[in-house]
Amino acid sequence: MLLLEEIDLSDCKVIPEFIEIDTNKSLSSQLELLIEDILQIILFSGKDKFTIDVGWYPEDWNLDGHFRTMLVKNDEWGEPIKEYTSTSLSSLRQDILSSLNHIRQLNDIED
Repeated sequence: MLLLEEIDLSDCKVIPEFIEIDTNKSLSSQLELLIEDILQIILFSGKDKFTIDVGWYPEDWNLDGHFRTMLVKNDEWGEPIKEYTSTSLSSLRQDILSSLNHIRQLNDIED
């Protein structure tokens, strides 16, 4: 299964549009995909812009690194709302889902 498969992103913009990371494959078989700028998911809510930024650190295609997922509001990169680190694809997927849920809960509170 691809990383973002079966996640509702209908209200989001995903950059790049197609993510090749496969949760059924080992990280070691996908080393070339472990880069600092893996993906961004952008969601607008009213006047606010939320960005979920996912990258691999350090960016040297080394399995000793980790995924970092940051949830940022209105491009305030120095003050992320949430930040997660994970070393597995299943945890990364959960971090993305948690970030999306957090944004959507904020939207429900503001409505």
